[in-house]
Amino acid sequence: MPDCPFYFTDVFALGPYSGNQLATLIPSEPLSDSVMQTIAREINFSETSFVTGGSIGQGFDTRIFTPYEEVPFAGHPVLGSAFVVRKAFGLQSSSQVELNLEGGKVPVSFKEPGFQFFTRNEMQIAEVEDLTGLIEEIGLKSEDIDSRYPCCWASAGLGFVIIPLLSVAALRRFDSSQVNCQQPVFLFAPADADMAEHIRARMFAPGLGVEEDAATGSACCALGGYLVEYEYFGSKQVTILIGQGFEMGRPSHIHVAATKNDRHFNIEVGGQVRLVGQGHWVMG
Repeated sequence: MPDCPFYFTDVFALGPYSGNQLATLIPSEPLSDSVMQTIAREINFSETSFVTGGSIGQGFDTRIFTPYEEVPFAGHPVLGSAFVVRKAFGLQSSSQVELNLEGGKVPVSFKEPGFQFFTRNEMQIAEVEDLTGLIEEIGLKSEDIDSRYPCCWASAGLGFVIIPLLSVAALRRFDSSQVNCQQPVFLFAPADADMAEHIRARMFAPGLGVEEDAATGSACCALGGYLVEYEYFGSKQVTILIGQGFEMGRPSHIHVAATKNDRHFNIEVGGQVRLVGQGHWVMG
């Protein structure tokens, strides 16, 4: 029977059993797309990653699946997969690991113990003119939207509709089981004064098989570009802490540093990764 070690990690964790769950498998023999998709559906985390080959010099080939489909890029699977690669291949002395994704090569840097960051320079933003249908799908009240800033489709490798809200109270009102949108939606609001974060956020993507996500690195990366594009904090440069997953009982902290110089973005996203468990997947 082919050897297939697996690892469970919590990414963007605040402590034990927080952050976003990730399963990473390292198959010793090639798996078909359908088998990888079936395994991802069996595990039923928001994403499951497969490290299918590579090296420290050439980068490690990695594929990412939601329960419904493969995606070209996703933030917490990038950090969790890099953590696993570093551990599984004995690369603890390496300060950086590169992953080869469908969406391109992504470098991951290891900084203080347990914390790591990925960097993206690609960013696309387009303002959304009509939110009528989407507002109905997610149960949003138009008076909760912060009209000083645009609602946008934004992508740093994976696209989201980003909607700025006026308050955390508005953000908390959503019942994720009642959200019925086909495209991923990322809602954010300025954190309350007594919170440790600068921003609180929630992400819904039932069309991808993710009712709600505990920590969405790709969306937070896109949000970093949005914040500097529209100078949300009054600057083309931000260093912020985003809180997500609190409504799910999976509190998460996502660190984002973003700059825009002319038309060029530089966005760094990171957080803590914790190993939860490991074993061998039975290939039946």
